[in-house]
Amino acid sequence: MNHLSKIPGFGRMAMGVGLLVGLAHVAHAQTDITPRTAAQSLSCLSKPAEPPRYPAQNKYDRGSGLVRVLLKFNAPDQPPTLEILANTARENMQDQVERYVSAYRLPCWQPSDGTVQAVQEFSFSNSDVGPTALAPDRSHTQTASCIVMPRKDLKGLNSSPLDNEVSHVVVAVAFSGDGEQAPEVKVLHATADSRIQEAIVEFAQSYRMPCRTGKEAPNVFRQLFKFAPRAAPRISLKQDHFSLREFLQMTPEPQKLAAHFDFHTMSCPFEVKYRIYGPALPNEAEVAGPTDANKALFLDWLAKQSLTFKNERQANALFGSILHIQVPCGVLDLNPEPTAKAIE
Repeated sequence: MNHLSKIPGFGRMAMGVGLLVGLAHVAHAQTDITPRTAAQSLSCLSKPAEPPRYPAQNKYDRGSGLVRVLLKFNAPDQPPTLEILANTARENMQDQVERYVSAYRLPCWQPSDGTVQAVQEFSFSNSDVGPTALAPDRSHTQTASCIVMPRKDLKGLNSSPLDNEVSHVVVAVAFSGDGEQAPEVKVLHATADSRIQEAIVEFAQSYRMPCRTGKEAPNVFRQLFKFAPRAAPRISLKQDHFSLREFLQMTPEPQKLAAHFDFHTMSCPFEVKYRIYGPALPNEAEVAGPTDANKALFLDWLAKQSLTFKNERQANALFGSILHIQVPCGVLDLNPEPTAKAIE
């Protein structure tokens, strides 16, 4: 994989300009095998037309601040409960956030939706960006440690002998019953033929989670099956650990990236496991351990960043590969104009 040229300004830390209002849905399932309801996806969220504005106290006011909140919706006609996850904002900024969020409603919420959680971050300076609904957090493992796979393997499953390209099948496996029930299995993406896909689905349907009682929330995960014919060229990454700076340099147009994240509010430093799935499927970015709502917005942004490949063969061979990204303490401040800035 080629590294792109160095981004001008790397190494400098700076506070960002802009009001970032990002909304991240917090969920337990790693992959949606069935569509989420309108409430669970936040698609029916009702909110004020105008987001909070920078509350300048006078013409010389150049302050800044960040407020990150965890929201919990439990009724269609009531505001969410609010928990402060991180705060560097002064009181009048916090007041604006609380007033703004208190007007939120999820009118399509039903009791079957359960508690709908979301993370939202407000970063005050002197401009604004509208709210964005983010993907579910995928770091929750729940009962995955008790999964039992069949003793038999998938020997003999190969593509045509004439094939010289790597092929893939990605399935979603969903457990919603007790320890004796088979999971629901759905093919999310496949470049292998239908015979191989059917065999993989049958194989995954033999999985069991004996520790489940049926009262737990569904446990859903993705699994990648990769087939490399003998004639296929062996293409791999020269390294699998990268600094955040190195990773961003491998994106198509790093000088056009726009983002502002304060890692001091995210229990830094930390390591992100990034799995290459795009563009066929959303990439995955997750952190080991319990779900940390403070990292949800950053992980979603990171998962949306694609990588530059030399050609389609390289992209296909590296599909499903895992990178480890080292995220340091500091502030990531990327502005597409006139230069891009980031931390060392």
